[in-house]
Amino acid sequence: MASLLDITIRTSSKFQVLKSSDGGCGSFLKAVSIYHRWIRRRYEITDKFSECSKCVRLSGPGQYPHLAPTYAAVLSLCLIESQEAYDAIDKNGIISFLWSVRESNGAFRMHLDGEIDVRGAYCAVTVARLCGVKPDDPVFEGTADWIASCQTYEGGFGGAPNLEVRTGEF
Repeated sequence: MASLLDITIRTSSKFQVLKSSDGGCGSFLKAVSIYHRWIRRRYEITDKFSECSKCVRLSGPGQYPHLAPTYAAVLSLCLIESQEAYDAIDKNGIISFLWSVRESNGAFRMHLDGEIDVRGAYCAVTVARLCGVKPDDPVFEGTADWIASCQTYEGGFGGAPNLEVRTGEF
């Protein structure tokens, strides 16, 4: 595990961006936290996120803000379990971003002009709660009802209202 952390910390800057297609960030940090071998180096991980404060709510330089990498970045910083990592999260920026992708019915787009599905609601609610937003905050108004409208007659959840339940979705 230590060598995996060394490789991650020392890779070229070309490989140190947070992309929406990279789902391994949170999984990697969770694995590291389980073994508790990262404690002495967690400040280095926090620094990687802090180098670009917008990484916490953007896919990367020149890319659209996106809920998936926002979710991965916030969760990863919270898994570090340090005040410094938590303080690296631009909470006000995230709340503004959530309002920009929120629909009037309580659904959330994955990015500006992007798709609307249950992933958006899940990422938005999780990120907001990790940033201290209360469940009764206006940003969540209608979200529970919208998610409930995605439930099918079989009991599962489709990606959006009136869609079938599919593998990989709720």
